[in-house]
Amino acid sequence: MNNKRLSTNEAPRVDRAFLQTKIDKLLNGPSNCEVVGEGKIWIKSLKRFRPKGGLIISMGVELQDQNGNIIKTFVSQTDCAKSLGVTRTTVARWLQENKPILFENKLVNIKKTEIQEEEE
Repeated sequence: MNNKRLSTNEAPRVDRAFLQTKIDKLLNGPSNCEVVGEGKIWIKSLKRFRPKGGLIISMGVELQDQNGNIIKTFVSQTDCAKSLGVTRTTVARWLQENKPILFENKLVNIKKTEIQEEEE
């Protein structure tokens, strides 16, 4: 007999009083966020300020031609790697070395950029 099957065993017993004390401790404890200065919100666990305006800022990747014109933008290094048919490590190395690569028969540079998305 399999004692680990949920269908043949009794429901696990939950100590609700213990859970409620843990929940109360978390809710009444110190906050992870702190308002600093002129309304800026410092996130302690991330050690950075929260972006204003409800925007989420993530690091994207751009392909730029030799004149600095943006050819294509990606939301992440992984997305860029999938599109180019290489590994993420290769894209990271190209970013670090700052050498031009061949994309659609043109020499392009890979640059980091900030992508701002509305917070849901």
